[in-house]
Amino acid sequence: MIKNYFTIAWRGLTRNKSYAFINMAGLGLGITTCLIIFLVIRHEMSFDSGFAHGDRIYRVVNQSTNASGESKSGVTPYPLGPTLKQEFPELLSTGFHFQYQSLVSVQGVKSYQENIVFADSSFFDVFSFSVTGNPRKELAQPGKIFITRAMDEKLNHPKTIRLGNLIDMEVVGLIDLPKTPSHIAVNMVASLPTLTPDLAEKYLNFELTNWGLNSAGFSYVLLPESVTPASLEEKFPALINKYYKPDKAAHQRFTLQPLSDIHFNTEYSENPGTASVSNNILIVLGAVGLFILVIACVNFINLSTALAVRKAKEVGVRKTLGAQQGQLAVQYLSEAFMLTLVAGLLSLGAAEWLAPWMGQFLEKDIAMNLAGSWDVIGFMVLLVGGTALLSGLYPALVLSRFNPVQALKSRLSQSISSGVSLRKLLVVFQFFIAQVLIISTLVVASQLSFFRNKSLGFVKEAVVNVSMPENKPELLESFRNRLASNPAIRDVSFSLGAPIADNNFGTNMFLPDKPDESFSVSIKPVDRHYKDVYGLELIAGRWFEEGEEKMANGEEPQFTFIVNETAVKTLGFSSPEEILGKQITTGLNHSTAAVVGVVADFHTASLKNKMNPVILLSFTPFYYDAGIKISGDDLGGTMKFIEETWQGLFPDYLIQSTILDQYVDRLYRQEDKMFRLFEIFAGIAIFIGCLGLYGLASFLANQKTKEVAIRKTLGASVTQIVTLFSREFVVLVFVAFLLAAPVTWYAMSGWLAEFAFRVELGWVVFVAGVGFTLIISFATVGYRSLRAAVANPVDALKAD
Repeated sequence: MIKNYFTIAWRGLTRNKSYAFINMAGLGLGITTCLIIFLVIRHEMSFDSGFAHGDRIYRVVNQSTNASGESKSGVTPYPLGPTLKQEFPELLSTGFHFQYQSLVSVQGVKSYQENIVFADSSFFDVFSFSVTGNPRKELAQPGKIFITRAMDEKLNHPKTIRLGNLIDMEVVGLIDLPKTPSHIAVNMVASLPTLTPDLAEKYLNFELTNWGLNSAGFSYVLLPESVTPASLEEKFPALINKYYKPDKAAHQRFTLQPLSDIHFNTEYSENPGTASVSNNILIVLGAVGLFILVIACVNFINLSTALAVRKAKEVGVRKTLGAQQGQLAVQYLSEAFMLTLVAGLLSLGAAEWLAPWMGQFLEKDIAMNLAGSWDVIGFMVLLVGGTALLSGLYPALVLSRFNPVQALKSRLSQSISSGVSLRKLLVVFQFFIAQVLIISTLVVASQLSFFRNKSLGFVKEAVVNVSMPENKPELLESFRNRLASNPAIRDVSFSLGAPIADNNFGTNMFLPDKPDESFSVSIKPVDRHYKDVYGLELIAGRWFEEGEEKMANGEEPQFTFIVNETAVKTLGFSSPEEILGKQITTGLNHSTAAVVGVVADFHTASLKNKMNPVILLSFTPFYYDAGIKISGDDLGGTMKFIEETWQGLFPDYLIQSTILDQYVDRLYRQEDKMFRLFEIFAGIAIFIGCLGLYGLASFLANQKTKEVAIRKTLGASVTQIVTLFSREFVVLVFVAFLLAAPVTWYAMSGWLAEFAFRVELGWVVFVAGVGFTLIISFATVGYRSLRAAVANPVDALKAD
């Protein structure tokens, strides 16, 4: 019996090849989209699931408050890790410093490698990476390092490694990374005792004993089963009061963040090697995949009912010969299942082909591997079965309920007219989803265009940034002079970094007579060439002079400050001129200095962030970057000259250069990827929606065959008949728009609210969205209605 059902189903599909192809294309696209999104969500949900006792691992996070508000960060002071061991010996804890990149030398071959961890002896006890050797013993000694097997292959099985042209490390074991991803990206784990105070200051340019520095230091605890997070958090205030100065302790707070929360919580800045992903993004992705699949199922329903007339006589004959309604329903449901099964098999091939591309696009390890992937197999079984049932049940019930007498006489309009409203509702749903995606895509595109065209307060074009390995004044001046000998190089500035850069130094500031009113501020050490290289606008006072840099570098540093407009307003001054000559105290060595100038606001981070107060000062020890202003069209030749000049002065180091405008563009990489994904999904939704629209147009054309014939006989033109069909669909598109507009406005307003600088959500994108949908709808309906309009009316009238 089952074989007979599938044999008849196969015959039905082969008799209506175009119908089968359209349905297979729609269902295939829907299932493929769902499967790819499932792989992405599965990858994200698997973060940190490979660690033993992961439910008891917590990260200590840092919360501080001042007059600027509350800030949350995943980094903690360097001394916190060893202090936790000392204060709470009952806990298994680890503290480590994460270095994003370092110069690595192996047998004289130099390269820059990422994701290096300096960890204490408990690191592999807390994080259960599989590792050879004796990590508890080795990480307690200086000069020891573990590397991943991939890094071991890449560096050709090294016995020793030199870090930063400074520290020689013995390779004492290999790390096997877990199959599931982790928020801690690790390529090397070096022993923390290697970083003696002297080496730490030379290698990292920071003091690891300073409770006031939070740059790239992380602390984790593995709680015993008898200890709750709340009970440990209750002890943190006493620890803070013990190790912080009273004025700092009042504004400092430590809390525990579960391991499972780290990858999905975007409130805390800084993760060791990976970026957090909002749960909302995964929910949106999942919803988009589900809606696209439902659109494909709606297509099946619309096309099946549109072609019901062709199967009417078949149904009539079968019922006359004794076929029961249930048997007919199962027969047509088996046809839907067979079609969905074929679409599902094609989707598996498409997903396997597309998964590597999606992984490369999202910069994630996304793979399609059915062998042993029971979650993927189970998902596909549910997906194919659910899709077949959702798409095939309604058409099967409609066809099986046909009256055999009416079916044999081709009088079906009354039998199936009750489903017209449902089919229209389904088309409205299709275009509701399509217009939500189209308008959202336009909003994201508008925000991206705003990002790329808004003035940043500095000139990003024609600037090359080079990381400096040393910052002795004589070496810096020699590098500048050698570069200046090339006419293609207009100027050179040494600083902590470009106005927007990875190098940032945050602290607090206050007026000496108001020490209780402290505000967060970004400190940017810069030289006197900085303004000209980056095009900053001086709006009050003066710029730095050469003598001031020498005064700042003396045994007792004497600074002068230049601030931005936001700093002026934050400190309560009404105009830039009013702050000139006033004293400001900062957390940089508790230095107090007079303000000699004010520059116009410039962005120090992406436009997602609000404008921050900034203090500029001249201070050579923090000159880690050279900003090189170039001219001319020969970028390649100029870059070659810069590299040759570098090698002449710093032969022991590899040059690291960045073109500033390209770096700024990369700040919006996530938004750009979001835009591309919305483009793809909107295109898929529109394409599948048009197939559904074509199905409904076919249904109406079949239903109104005699009406069209009579109208043509009475003199109706082709244009009038096309208008007759199109008018109804225009109403459906507008109804869908009326539903989509408020939903999209609400959703995209929430998304735009995440950006400090954003476009206004105006009516233009909504008009453009519905306009584009109308054009596509007219093209689809117009083609099908034109075929009906030019058909010979005699053939239609003879059918009765």
